[in-house]
Amino acid sequence: MKEIMGEVILVARTSGIHTGTLLEDEAVHIIRRTKPSDFRPSMLVDLEANRPIEVEVIVGEVVRKAAQVDVPVPR
Repeated sequence: MKEIMGEVILVARTSGIHTGTLLEDEAVHIIRRTKPSDFRPSMLVDLEANRPIEVEVIVGEVVRKAAQVDVPVPR
């Protein structure tokens, strides 16, 4: 998760999106601050219901923007 969040932050910064003081290493702090809850991401709900996961809708724009600004996003 840390590596994925770092890629998204890098794509945003390279694209000129102001991310304030958010650093790639802060992904770890965000993950650690996230408390367990009853919230279930839509991708998980779809997976458990054996439905197609909406990957294109959820991550497609990040991947397209990464290609535009020549930032690798292998994850």
